[in-house]
Amino acid sequence: MGDAASSIHTEDGIVTVLGENTLADINAALTNTIAVVNIEKASGLSNAAISTANNPNLLIYAKSGSQVSNTKNVIVDGSCSTLELQKSSANFIVPDGFTATNAKYTLTSAELAGGNFATLMIPFAATLPSGGTAYALDQSVDLLDGNIRGTAVSSVAANTPVLVTKAGDYSSSNATIPVIAAGATNENGELVGTYTAGPAPEGSYVLQNHTSGQGVAFYLVGSTQPTVNSFRAYIKQQASNVKAISVHFGDADGIQALDNGQWTMDNVEIFSLSGVRLKKPVKGVNIINGKKVIIK
Repeated sequence: MGDAASSIHTEDGIVTVLGENTLADINAALTNTIAVVNIEKASGLSNAAISTANNPNLLIYAKSGSQVSNTKNVIVDGSCSTLELQKSSANFIVPDGFTATNAKYTLTSAELAGGNFATLMIPFAATLPSGGTAYALDQSVDLLDGNIRGTAVSSVAANTPVLVTKAGDYSSSNATIPVIAAGATNENGELVGTYTAGPAPEGSYVLQNHTSGQGVAFYLVGSTQPTVNSFRAYIKQQASNVKAISVHFGDADGIQALDNGQWTMDNVEIFSLSGVRLKKPVKGVNIINGKKVIIK
């Protein structure tokens, strides 16, 4: 397999290739646990197609020239022309920071819990898809009622977990991608974002759609621990183990936006803007217990 100096070394999700190796040998080393392949010190490769079948977010560190034919996620001399990321059960690691001329994370509609919300953490500052909103869960959980209030943000900050409402491309130009170590997590208020796919910590809360429960909410993690994929987030452990946490969204005018399935009708007075009493909330603006509420 080439000269005596040839080797393929795997450690902590990174494959490092030294010397002359065949493309088949390199691709064989790329399992779904591999986040990075470094061929900067490899030789004998020309226009090689590095496989991303096991990890669509695989980062390829290459040297100048036509080492690879891949058109995305290739870093040469600290620069990447196109960075494209998506949901994956593989981990995301950045051993050496770089800049990306164009970067995007694509969130599909299937990833929105109940078609409404998803948690998201990406490694670059990004604009929102048209019509989308992002919320920082930066206010404390009301442990008596099991609610948390979110604050709307105009964009997604790098390495900052948020709750988002829209599928589509979260994109950036001339993005700076920092070093991200294996197992890295970041906090933003009550959310903990992760780049490492794995079981949610017991006692944390994971966004799910339970039709037999409160619908779309963050549900308490017990001994059965659901998987949190990379680029996702969960609410950290709370002082009291409420079973579920619903998210309310407010602004300076006291207008809230809530999913219709989050309401219980006990002791609730609902009126339209014209003052007509309603049996249940309707889409749009309602007056609920004296407060303006937007029902999505």
